Amino acid sequence: MNDTYYLKIEVSLPTQVELIDSILEVKHDEEETGAWVLSMDYEPVFGDLPIFYISNFIGFLKGKYEALEQIGITRDKISIWRCVEGPEELFMEYWPEEMRMMAEEGIRFRIMCRANAQTVNFRQKHFDC
Repeated sequence: MNDTYYLKIEVSLPTQVELIDSILEVKHDEEETGAWVLSMDYEPVFGDLPIFYISNFIGFLKGKYEALEQIGITRDKISIWRCVEGPEELFMEYWPEEMRMMAEEGIRFRIMCRANAQTVNFRQKHFDC
């Protein structure tokens, strides 16, 4: 199974991408029209250890919403994604603290499961992966 995690911020102007890099103090790692994207891949060396991608991504955002709003980025443009690829049975577990953390920050959480390898397409409406 292959898991990839994304922090995605929809942008309306290309100049917003570099401004988001500066505000969040992290450089995006995906070049896509209409989106600032930071990804995090699951590494097999993690084994069964939990991956704290939600708290990592929220950590980049905390305390920076006002600066993001000044460049036209509102919370409804921000989402956290988990994209899962693989034919196996799938089990996901989330801690209440993580769900509460996203709710308190007003961030959407989305999960996409795929049976075969497909390229993530950030240009699609609603950021389907």
